[in-house]
Amino acid sequence: MCKNFDEIGVTFDVGHLNTTTRNFDRFLELFGKRIVHIHLHDNSGNRDEHLPVGDGTVPWKEALPKLPPVTRALEVNDLKSARRSLEFLKSLH
Repeated sequence: MCKNFDEIGVTFDVGHLNTTTRNFDRFLELFGKRIVHIHLHDNSGNRDEHLPVGDGTVPWKEALPKLPPVTRALEVNDLKSARRSLEFLKSLH
């Protein structure tokens, strides 16, 4: 059991934030130093659709450069969506 809550990290789920406040800057301001892992997926902003990255309303061009250098995982529904996500992410660099 974790006795020191200062040691607890945060998984930042970009798609989930897009369905709530959409305030990426504020989330990163509050939790940036605690983020240990990031989930990448997209959605329309209304519900958690797990769309390929780039197929929804997440402001990837603005958000991606601000993300800390931690492990990242695609949270999409199939291999085709994963490939599309990777191609989109490559196109931003």
